[in-house]
Amino acid sequence: MVHRPDDSRRKRKKIMAIKKYPSSKVFKAELDRKKLYPAYLFMGEEEGEKDKFIGRILDAIFKNTDERRNSTGRFHIDNDEFMAAADFILSSSMFSSSKVCIMSNMDALKNPKSYQALLEDIIFNKPDGTTIIMTTLKNRPPDFLTQKQLETIMVVQFWRYFDNDIYNYIMTCIRKMGLTIDEKGMNLLIERTGKDIKKIDEALEMIRYSGSGDIITGQTIAGLLHDVSEVSLFDFTDLLFKKDRRAIPLYKKLIDEGIPEGRIFFEITRQFDLLEKYYSFTEAGMAVDEAVEKCGINQKSREKFMASTRAFPGESLKKLYPLIARTDYRRKSSSSYGDITATPTFILVADIVTAQR
Repeated sequence: MVHRPDDSRRKRKKIMAIKKYPSSKVFKAELDRKKLYPAYLFMGEEEGEKDKFIGRILDAIFKNTDERRNSTGRFHIDNDEFMAAADFILSSSMFSSSKVCIMSNMDALKNPKSYQALLEDIIFNKPDGTTIIMTTLKNRPPDFLTQKQLETIMVVQFWRYFDNDIYNYIMTCIRKMGLTIDEKGMNLLIERTGKDIKKIDEALEMIRYSGSGDIITGQTIAGLLHDVSEVSLFDFTDLLFKKDRRAIPLYKKLIDEGIPEGRIFFEITRQFDLLEKYYSFTEAGMAVDEAVEKCGINQKSREKFMASTRAFPGESLKKLYPLIARTDYRRKSSSSYGDITATPTFILVADIVTAQR
Protein backbone atom coordinates (compact mmCIF):
# COMPACT_ATOMS: atom_id res chain seq x y z
CA MET A 1 0.00 0.00 0.00
CA VAL A 2 1.32 3.45 -0.91
CA HIS A 3 1.93 5.76 2.02
CA ARG A 4 -0.12 8.96 1.89
CA PRO A 5 1.70 11.87 3.52
CA ASP A 6 -0.15 13.96 6.08
CA ASP A 7 -0.49 17.63 5.11
CA SER A 8 -2.96 18.93 7.65
CA ARG A 9 -1.05 22.15 8.35
CA ARG A 10 -1.91 25.06 6.06
CA LYS A 11 -0.55 28.56 6.32
CA ARG A 12 -2.92 31.36 7.29
CA LYS A 13 -1.71 33.63 4.51
CA LYS A 14 -2.76 31.02 1.95
CA ILE A 15 -6.32 30.93 3.31
CA MET A 16 -6.52 34.72 3.33
CA ALA A 17 -5.25 35.00 -0.26
CA ILE A 18 -7.78 32.47 -1.57
CA LYS A 19 -10.59 34.77 -0.38
CA LYS A 20 -9.26 37.50 -2.64
CA TYR A 21 -8.13 35.60 -5.73
CA PRO A 22 -9.35 32.24 -7.06
CA SER A 23 -7.02 29.27 -6.79
CA SER A 24 -5.89 27.19 -9.74
CA LYS A 25 -8.44 24.53 -8.77
CA VAL A 26 -11.30 27.02 -9.07
CA PHE A 27 -9.85 28.33 -12.33
CA LYS A 28 -9.61 24.79 -13.72
CA ALA A 29 -13.37 24.44 -13.38
CA GLU A 30 -13.81 27.54 -15.52
CA LEU A 31 -11.40 26.23 -18.13
CA ASP A 32 -13.31 22.95 -18.18
CA ARG A 33 -16.37 25.01 -19.15
CA LYS A 34 -14.30 26.68 -21.93
CA LYS A 35 -14.63 30.08 -20.26
CA LEU A 36 -11.88 32.43 -21.44
CA TYR A 37 -10.76 35.95 -20.45
CA PRO A 38 -8.95 38.69 -22.40
CA ALA A 39 -6.16 38.98 -19.80
CA TYR A 40 -4.68 36.77 -17.07
CA LEU A 41 -2.23 37.12 -14.19
CA PHE A 42 -0.89 33.83 -12.85
CA MET A 43 0.73 34.23 -9.40
CA GLY A 44 2.78 31.86 -7.25
CA GLU A 45 5.57 29.31 -7.28
CA GLU A 46 3.88 26.39 -9.05
CA GLU A 47 5.44 27.05 -12.46
CA GLY A 48 4.65 23.62 -13.86
CA GLU A 49 0.91 24.00 -13.37
CA LYS A 50 1.01 27.52 -14.86
CA ASP A 51 2.54 26.06 -18.02
CA LYS A 52 -0.19 23.42 -18.15
CA PHE A 53 -2.95 26.01 -17.91
CA ILE A 54 -1.30 28.26 -20.48
CA GLY A 55 -1.26 25.27 -22.80
CA ARG A 56 -4.97 24.68 -22.23
CA ILE A 57 -5.77 28.32 -22.98
CA LEU A 58 -3.78 28.12 -26.21
CA ASP A 59 -5.59 24.91 -27.15
CA ALA A 60 -8.94 26.63 -26.62
CA ILE A 61 -8.02 29.70 -28.68
CA PHE A 62 -6.23 28.17 -31.66
CA LYS A 63 -7.68 25.53 -33.96
CA ASN A 64 -4.46 24.25 -35.51
CA THR A 65 -0.77 24.04 -34.58
CA ASP A 66 0.51 26.39 -37.30
CA GLU A 67 -1.85 29.15 -36.18
CA ARG A 68 -0.81 28.58 -32.58
CA ARG A 69 2.92 28.71 -33.36
CA ASN A 70 2.72 31.84 -35.48
CA SER A 71 0.34 33.82 -33.26
CA THR A 72 1.84 33.14 -29.82
CA GLY A 73 4.57 35.38 -28.42
CA ARG A 74 6.59 34.54 -25.32
CA PHE A 75 8.55 37.29 -23.58
CA HIS A 76 10.69 37.33 -20.44
CA ILE A 77 10.23 40.64 -18.67
CA ASP A 78 13.26 39.93 -16.46
CA ASN A 79 15.31 40.02 -19.70
CA ASP A 80 14.05 43.52 -20.59
CA GLU A 81 11.59 42.26 -23.20
CA PHE A 82 8.59 44.35 -22.15
CA MET A 83 8.81 46.74 -25.11
CA ALA A 84 8.97 43.80 -27.51
CA ALA A 85 5.93 42.27 -25.80
CA ALA A 86 3.98 45.54 -26.03
CA ASP A 87 4.83 45.83 -29.73
CA PHE A 88 3.62 42.26 -30.28
CA ILE A 89 0.35 42.97 -28.46
CA LEU A 90 -0.48 46.20 -30.27
CA SER A 91 0.55 45.09 -33.78
CA SER A 92 -1.75 43.29 -36.21
CA SER A 93 -1.29 39.54 -36.73
CA MET A 94 -0.50 38.26 -40.23
CA PHE A 95 -1.54 34.71 -39.44
CA SER A 96 -4.73 34.76 -37.38
CA SER A 97 -7.51 36.92 -35.95
CA SER A 98 -6.42 35.61 -32.54
CA LYS A 99 -3.14 36.30 -30.78
CA VAL A 100 -1.68 35.42 -27.36
CA CYS A 101 1.14 37.25 -25.60
CA ILE A 102 2.78 35.54 -22.62
CA MET A 103 4.86 37.76 -20.34
CA SER A 104 6.84 35.81 -17.75
CA ASN A 105 8.07 37.37 -14.47
CA MET A 106 6.00 40.50 -14.94
CA ASP A 107 7.00 41.80 -11.50
CA ALA A 108 10.58 42.21 -12.80
CA LEU A 109 9.60 45.17 -14.99
CA LYS A 110 12.19 47.92 -14.48
CA ASN A 111 11.07 51.53 -13.94
CA PRO A 112 7.37 50.61 -14.15
CA LYS A 113 6.24 54.21 -13.63
CA SER A 114 7.71 55.14 -17.01
CA TYR A 115 5.59 52.42 -18.65
CA GLN A 116 2.27 53.18 -16.98
CA ALA A 117 0.74 54.75 -20.10
CA LEU A 118 1.86 51.79 -22.20
CA LEU A 119 0.44 49.37 -19.63
CA GLU A 120 -2.89 51.17 -19.87
CA ASP A 121 -2.71 50.86 -23.65
CA ILE A 122 -1.99 47.13 -23.82
CA ILE A 123 -4.62 46.30 -21.18
CA PHE A 124 -7.46 48.56 -22.33
CA ASN A 125 -6.73 49.23 -26.01
CA LYS A 126 -5.31 45.97 -27.30
CA PRO A 127 -6.75 44.65 -30.60
CA ASP A 128 -9.80 42.41 -30.49
CA GLY A 129 -8.84 38.76 -30.31
CA THR A 130 -5.63 39.46 -28.40
CA THR A 131 -5.11 37.64 -25.09
CA ILE A 132 -2.51 38.62 -22.51
CA ILE A 133 -1.08 36.14 -19.98
CA MET A 134 1.24 37.52 -17.29
CA THR A 135 3.07 35.48 -14.65
CA THR A 136 4.86 36.21 -11.40
CA LEU A 137 6.54 33.95 -8.83
CA LYS A 138 5.20 36.15 -6.05
CA ASN A 139 1.89 35.49 -4.32
CA ARG A 140 0.59 38.96 -4.97
CA PRO A 141 0.11 41.16 -8.06
CA PRO A 142 2.97 43.47 -9.09
CA ASP A 143 2.70 46.74 -7.17
CA PHE A 144 2.53 48.82 -10.36
CA LEU A 145 -0.73 47.24 -11.55
CA THR A 146 -3.59 49.51 -10.51
CA GLN A 147 -6.89 48.35 -9.07
CA LYS A 148 -8.63 49.48 -12.24
CA GLN A 149 -6.29 47.35 -14.34
CA LEU A 150 -6.64 44.33 -12.05
CA GLU A 151 -10.43 44.50 -12.33
CA THR A 152 -10.12 43.63 -16.04
CA ILE A 153 -7.64 40.78 -15.45
CA MET A 154 -8.38 37.20 -14.36
CA VAL A 155 -5.97 36.81 -11.43
CA VAL A 156 -5.25 33.21 -10.39
CA GLN A 157 -3.25 31.96 -7.40
CA PHE A 158 -1.00 28.95 -8.04
CA TRP A 159 0.05 27.54 -4.69
CA ARG A 160 2.96 25.14 -4.48
CA TYR A 161 1.51 21.63 -4.21
CA PHE A 162 1.57 19.89 -0.82
CA ASP A 163 2.78 16.27 -0.67
CA ASN A 164 -0.77 14.99 -0.34
CA ASP A 165 -1.86 17.03 -3.38
CA ILE A 166 0.99 15.55 -5.42
CA TYR A 167 0.06 12.04 -4.33
CA ASN A 168 -3.62 12.50 -5.27
CA TYR A 169 -2.72 14.07 -8.60
CA ILE A 170 -0.40 11.21 -9.61
CA MET A 171 -2.88 8.55 -8.48
CA THR A 172 -5.69 10.17 -10.48
CA CYS A 173 -3.54 10.29 -13.64
CA ILE A 174 -2.30 6.72 -13.18
CA ARG A 175 -5.86 5.40 -12.76
CA LYS A 176 -7.02 7.23 -15.91
CA MET A 177 -4.21 5.44 -17.77
CA GLY A 178 -5.52 2.10 -16.50
CA LEU A 179 -2.34 1.45 -14.51
CA THR A 180 -1.28 1.06 -10.89
CA ILE A 181 1.85 2.20 -9.06
CA ASP A 182 3.57 0.68 -6.05
CA GLU A 183 5.06 2.53 -3.09
CA LYS A 184 8.65 2.54 -4.38
CA GLY A 185 7.47 3.75 -7.77
CA MET A 186 5.45 6.58 -6.24
CA ASN A 187 8.24 7.73 -3.93
CA LEU A 188 10.88 7.65 -6.67
CA LEU A 189 8.63 9.48 -9.13
CA ILE A 190 8.05 12.30 -6.63
CA GLU A 191 11.74 12.42 -5.70
CA ARG A 192 13.03 12.62 -9.27
CA THR A 193 10.49 15.17 -10.51
CA GLY A 194 10.99 17.49 -7.55
CA LYS A 195 7.20 17.75 -7.06
CA ASP A 196 7.02 19.84 -10.24
CA ILE A 197 3.67 19.24 -11.95
CA LYS A 198 5.04 19.82 -15.44
CA LYS A 199 7.89 17.34 -14.87
CA ILE A 200 5.41 14.86 -13.40
CA ASP A 201 3.24 15.19 -16.51
CA GLU A 202 6.26 14.58 -18.73
CA ALA A 203 7.18 11.51 -16.68
CA LEU A 204 3.61 10.19 -16.89
CA GLU A 205 3.65 10.68 -20.66
CA MET A 206 6.85 8.62 -20.84
CA ILE A 207 5.18 5.94 -18.73
CA ARG A 208 2.23 5.92 -21.14
CA TYR A 209 4.49 5.11 -24.09
CA SER A 210 7.05 2.97 -22.29
CA GLY A 211 5.19 -0.32 -22.55
CA SER A 212 6.47 -1.22 -19.08
CA GLY A 213 3.38 -3.18 -18.00
CA ASP A 214 0.30 -2.47 -15.90
CA ILE A 215 2.17 -2.01 -12.60
CA ILE A 216 4.61 0.90 -12.30
CA THR A 217 7.43 -0.03 -9.94
CA GLY A 218 10.53 1.68 -8.61
CA GLN A 219 12.48 -0.11 -11.33
CA THR A 220 10.14 1.34 -13.97
CA ILE A 221 10.70 4.89 -12.72
CA ALA A 222 14.48 4.35 -12.35
CA GLY A 223 14.63 3.36 -16.01
CA LEU A 224 12.45 6.19 -17.28
CA LEU A 225 14.03 8.91 -15.14
CA HIS A 226 17.59 7.65 -15.14
CA ASP A 227 19.75 10.32 -13.49
CA VAL A 228 23.14 9.09 -14.75
CA SER A 229 22.18 8.52 -18.38
CA GLU A 230 20.38 11.80 -19.07
CA VAL A 231 23.49 13.36 -20.62
CA SER A 232 24.19 10.39 -22.89
CA LEU A 233 20.53 10.30 -23.97
CA PHE A 234 20.73 13.92 -25.12
CA ASP A 235 24.13 13.18 -26.71
CA PHE A 236 22.39 10.39 -28.61
CA THR A 237 19.68 12.65 -30.09
CA ASP A 238 22.30 15.25 -31.04
CA LEU A 239 24.35 12.63 -32.90
CA LEU A 240 21.30 11.04 -34.48
CA PHE A 241 20.01 14.27 -36.02
CA LYS A 242 23.47 15.00 -37.40
CA LYS A 243 23.38 11.55 -39.12
CA ASP A 244 26.43 10.55 -37.09
CA ARG A 245 26.85 6.76 -37.15
CA ARG A 246 28.04 6.83 -33.54
CA ALA A 247 24.36 7.16 -32.63
CA ILE A 248 23.90 3.44 -33.36
CA PRO A 249 26.32 2.05 -30.73
CA LEU A 250 25.14 4.76 -28.32
CA TYR A 251 21.57 3.51 -28.80
CA LYS A 252 22.74 0.01 -27.82
CA LYS A 253 24.55 1.47 -24.80
CA LEU A 254 21.37 3.23 -23.63
CA ILE A 255 19.40 -0.01 -23.92
CA ASP A 256 22.12 -1.89 -22.01
CA GLU A 257 21.93 0.75 -19.24
CA GLY A 258 18.24 0.04 -18.84
CA ILE A 259 16.75 3.00 -20.71
CA PRO A 260 13.43 1.78 -22.19
CA GLU A 261 13.02 1.80 -25.94
CA GLY A 262 9.88 3.91 -25.44
CA ARG A 263 11.83 6.65 -23.67
CA ILE A 264 14.37 6.81 -26.51
CA PHE A 265 11.59 6.94 -29.11
CA PHE A 266 9.93 9.75 -27.12
CA GLU A 267 13.13 11.85 -27.27
CA ILE A 268 13.53 11.22 -31.01
CA THR A 269 10.00 12.42 -31.74
CA ARG A 270 10.48 15.45 -29.49
CA GLN A 271 13.59 16.49 -31.45
CA PHE A 272 11.75 15.94 -34.73
CA ASP A 273 8.86 18.14 -33.53
CA LEU A 274 11.31 20.88 -32.55
CA LEU A 275 12.89 20.90 -36.01
CA GLU A 276 9.47 20.89 -37.64
CA LYS A 277 8.46 23.88 -35.51
CA TYR A 278 11.66 25.73 -36.51
CA TYR A 279 10.96 25.25 -40.22
CA SER A 280 7.36 26.40 -39.83
CA PHE A 281 8.72 29.70 -38.52
CA THR A 282 11.41 30.17 -41.17
CA GLU A 283 9.07 29.20 -44.01
CA ALA A 284 6.70 31.91 -42.79
CA GLY A 285 9.50 34.45 -43.26
CA MET A 286 10.88 34.59 -39.75
CA ALA A 287 14.63 35.24 -39.38
CA VAL A 288 16.78 32.31 -38.27
CA ASP A 289 17.82 33.90 -34.96
CA GLU A 290 14.23 34.75 -34.10
CA ALA A 291 13.01 31.26 -35.05
CA VAL A 292 15.68 29.61 -32.89
CA GLU A 293 14.76 31.83 -29.94
CA LYS A 294 11.04 31.18 -30.38
CA CYS A 295 11.73 27.43 -30.34
CA GLY A 296 13.27 27.88 -26.89
CA ILE A 297 16.81 26.89 -27.94
CA ASN A 298 19.33 28.37 -25.52
CA GLN A 299 22.71 29.73 -26.57
CA LYS A 300 24.55 26.67 -25.29
CA SER A 301 22.49 24.29 -27.46
CA ARG A 302 22.23 26.54 -30.52
CA GLU A 303 25.17 25.13 -32.50
CA LYS A 304 24.05 21.53 -31.98
CA PHE A 305 20.55 22.45 -33.12
CA MET A 306 21.81 24.29 -36.20
CA ALA A 307 23.93 21.23 -37.07
CA SER A 308 20.67 19.25 -37.14
CA THR A 309 19.12 21.75 -39.56
CA ARG A 310 22.12 21.36 -41.87
CA ALA A 311 21.79 17.58 -41.78
CA PHE A 312 18.03 17.77 -42.30
CA PRO A 313 16.90 20.72 -44.44
CA GLY A 314 13.13 21.28 -44.56
CA GLU A 315 12.24 18.86 -47.38
CA SER A 316 14.62 16.23 -46.05
CA LEU A 317 13.02 16.37 -42.60
CA LYS A 318 9.57 15.69 -44.09
CA LYS A 319 10.85 12.31 -45.29
CA LEU A 320 11.25 11.24 -41.66
CA TYR A 321 7.56 11.59 -40.86
CA PRO A 322 6.44 8.27 -42.42
CA LEU A 323 9.40 6.52 -40.77
CA ILE A 324 8.35 7.81 -37.34
CA ALA A 325 4.69 6.94 -37.98
CA ARG A 326 5.70 3.42 -39.03
CA THR A 327 7.83 3.00 -35.91
CA ASP A 328 4.99 4.18 -33.66
CA TYR A 329 2.62 1.67 -35.26
CA ARG A 330 5.08 -1.23 -34.96
CA ARG A 331 5.81 -0.44 -31.31
CA LYS A 332 2.11 -0.53 -30.46
CA SER A 333 1.30 -3.64 -32.49
CA SER A 334 4.05 -5.95 -31.18
CA SER A 335 6.13 -6.23 -28.00
CA SER A 336 8.43 -9.22 -28.60
CA TYR A 337 11.67 -8.98 -30.60
CA GLY A 338 14.46 -11.55 -30.64
CA ASP A 339 17.31 -9.08 -31.02
CA ILE A 340 17.95 -5.41 -30.32
CA THR A 341 18.51 -4.79 -34.03
CA ALA A 342 14.95 -6.00 -34.72
CA THR A 343 13.26 -3.44 -32.46
CA PRO A 344 11.27 -0.72 -34.29
CA THR A 345 13.23 2.12 -32.68
CA PHE A 346 16.61 0.62 -33.64
CA ILE A 347 15.42 0.32 -37.24
CA LEU A 348 14.28 3.96 -37.10
CA VAL A 349 17.70 5.03 -35.77
CA ALA A 350 19.45 3.20 -38.59
CA ASP A 351 17.09 4.75 -41.17
CA ILE A 352 17.70 8.28 -39.85
CA VAL A 353 21.48 7.87 -39.84
CA THR A 354 21.46 6.64 -43.45
CA ALA A 355 18.70 8.99 -44.69
CA GLN A 356 19.39 10.68 -48.03
CA ARG A 357 18.98 14.44 -48.38
